Amino acid sequence: MAAETQTDARSGAFHILLVALATVFAALAIAPDTELGRSLTSLLLTLSLGASLWAASRSPRLLAAGIVLATASSVGWFGSLLGLPEGIGLLGPALSSAYFLAAAAVLSQRVFRTRVVTEDTLVGSICIYLLLGLAFACAYLFLDQLDPGAFELRETGGRALADFTYLSLVTMTTLGYGDMTPVGGPARALAVLQSSTGVLYSAIAVARLVAVYTIGGELPEAEPRQPWHRQRLRNLLIALSLLVLLPITFGDLGGSWLRQGLAAALLLAALYGLGAGRLAKLAAVPVGIALALRTWSGDEGGGAPAIIAYGIEVCVFAAGIAVIARQAILQSEVNLEVLFGAGCLYVLLGIWGASTYALVSELGPGALSPPAYSQGQLLYLSFMTLTTTGFGDILPTNRLAELVSGFIACLGIFYPAILVARLVSLSSQSAGQSDSQ
Repeated sequence: MAAETQTDARSGAFHILLVALATVFAALAIAPDTELGRSLTSLLLTLSLGASLWAASRSPRLLAAGIVLATASSVGWFGSLLGLPEGIGLLGPALSSAYFLAAAAVLSQRVFRTRVVTEDTLVGSICIYLLLGLAFACAYLFLDQLDPGAFELRETGGRALADFTYLSLVTMTTLGYGDMTPVGGPARALAVLQSSTGVLYSAIAVARLVAVYTIGGELPEAEPRQPWHRQRLRNLLIALSLLVLLPITFGDLGGSWLRQGLAAALLLAALYGLGAGRLAKLAAVPVGIALALRTWSGDEGGGAPAIIAYGIEVCVFAAGIAVIARQAILQSEVNLEVLFGAGCLYVLLGIWGASTYALVSELGPGALSPPAYSQGQLLYLSFMTLTTTGFGDILPTNRLAELVSGFIACLGIFYPAILVARLVSLSSQSAGQSDSQ
């Protein structure tokens, strides 16, 4: 098995893919914003699709799906030259985004399941990161074509793939200059998803590669996968992610009823993460009080009921973070539940930050500029601060809000470092136990 893995790692597929991706990024930077320049860029993007397909062609399903997606997306990219209807052009960015995500998912299995750290392994981890950047860039372009008001450009500029590739890279690297900002709900949800993915991917990739190197390529055998209803932390991560992205995407559609329903769903998801037992029963009482107070405050909100409700939410989410940290990060061995738990912790930190911002806004009107009171806006602000992206479209304007923002940003900086240290430590402990046996 080791020899087979090493041969596969030296196949050079990732090197070819990296060259293809580098060529695409170079073409995006120098290609003129003309029909010829866009056609050249589309051609190179199609070639990079083929390189991704070749690098991941050991998966028959991806091979079949990739041929279909690459062909259809090529028709979309060249639709204007072929004289096809304008709607056909949407196929290019939409299908390319789907294909790049699928290729990144399959390639990540090849990279992170390796038992030796080689040059090709390192190149592969870079390729996955760049594929994710192109996938989100195509998704941003697709949203912009559907809704030209989904993004705001502070200076005059184009809305070509090159511009959205720039936005994608500064978002995933959590740089966030703010000259291009998402303003629509779906665009903001994608930005939150991408910035969080960029932070967690870097931490997990570094921890994984260091762990493989530390234990000398002797990884423990994978545990059999549990039924879906027993994978508590994985299911919690899915629930929390959806309940964060939905309010950011759709806003306050439905008024106070939706806001209160989403708040209740988030709190119940946190209780699910806490697990059964005495703590969950104790937490059920303040949760019920918070929901009653949120209902009492109604559409207008404000006043003592809202302050007490948000204060209770802050405390409940803090308790959830503490318990999940004990159940997931503090486990004695590395497994998927540790990674799912790390994701749950990160999302819960963002939810806790949104509740904290809501409490700050109630304590001091005008704490944020422009005023952000909807749950989607507060979640967006919290995750943009946690990932240290900070586009600058929503800003703290008083001392309390500024201190909260600084504290959340510090959590976002230190969390990946703590995660890497913990995962490497667990891997070293597992290796030591295997040697002693």
